[in-house]
Amino acid sequence: MQQGSGGPAIYWVVGNGTDVGKTTVATALIKVLNARGQRTIGFKPYAASLLFSIVDFMVEKYPLTPCKLFGNDAWELTAASPLTGPEMIDLVVPVQLLCYPNWQSAILVRSGSLLLDNVEYFCSDNGAALSERTDFQALARVTGLPLGEAVVRDGLGLDEAARLAPEKPKQAFTRLLDLGVDAVVCEGAGGWLPVWQDCPAANHVLEVADGRVLFCPDLNFSLPFDPTSAGQGRESLSTALNAPDRPTVSSPLYLAEAGRRAEMAQRIVKGLLAKAS
Repeated sequence: MQQGSGGPAIYWVVGNGTDVGKTTVATALIKVLNARGQRTIGFKPYAASLLFSIVDFMVEKYPLTPCKLFGNDAWELTAASPLTGPEMIDLVVPVQLLCYPNWQSAILVRSGSLLLDNVEYFCSDNGAALSERTDFQALARVTGLPLGEAVVRDGLGLDEAARLAPEKPKQAFTRLLDLGVDAVVCEGAGGWLPVWQDCPAANHVLEVADGRVLFCPDLNFSLPFDPTSAGQGRESLSTALNAPDRPTVSSPLYLAEAGRRAEMAQRIVKGLLAKAS
């Protein structure tokens, strides 16, 4: 399989929605490539988490890093590589949304990274109202959730993420490349593709959908970045993946009990890489 021209190999892990197994596959790929001697890191330019689903996670994990807002995906992608420690979690995920009560409503957004000294926080009117509740104030005291530092902004949501500060994912990605990596595993958010300002072509794509993983090596797929349309390019990617002369390999994605999930995902990824080589 080819490597990026003049840079690391870029793997995209994309899916047709949320909670379909993208992060499980992405972290498995990071671990497998590192085990093969390829210096590999994860990157997710935009991530979103539902407040009610990560409260316990926030209480447990937030004290372990100076970053004040991140989600499960950021933690798993960062921890999957020996090259990225907890202090780099907001480089691995430079834009993080906290959503409540649904994915369409972000109450708090972090844009930027502490190591780049360019962090900004934004909150919605709903987020500002939540900050007045005693239960939410208690959560903020335990986790350091920075609602008091956030600038109120209308219309916060996943569709707005790429417009908040389009240069910040690029800056974070560039800083990560300073680690001297051989490969970067880039994960999309929900049905989004991992597209950011001046992002390189995706040399290899793994699509997680309908209970299976489709691996398309040497696709060398690229898209122009448009911050007003972060969900761009799905049709173009689908056309490229389904071209009749395009070699692909696939595997069912068996993600049973949580204790064996990582091991099973790594086995699947190893099989896909072996078939494609």
